[in-house]
Amino acid sequence: METIPGRATASLLPVLKRTGLIMGVGIAEGDAITGIVYNTTVLMGPEGIIGKYRRNGFNGQDVQLFGPGDTDVGVSDTPIGRMALIICHGDTDWQ
Repeated sequence: METIPGRATASLLPVLKRTGLIMGVGIAEGDAITGIVYNTTVLMGPEGIIGKYRRNGFNGQDVQLFGPGDTDVGVSDTPIGRMALIICHGDTDWQ
């Protein structure tokens, strides 16, 4: 488990800064305040962390590992356009 920001994001951000790339990365996120574990996707670019999405739509096995997300899908403006994050069948959040 990682926090966001944390070691995983810190190790990737220099590469994104050097290359100018934008990247979405899945992380098992441990919330430092609540201790809840989330299935999270974080969006990062050359300037740092852009946004994150904590998965809400789960199957029967996922609920044994992860807490329900407390973020919406959200849309972030990036240098290459607007981007939204989603995980697996998290599109059930939109129905």
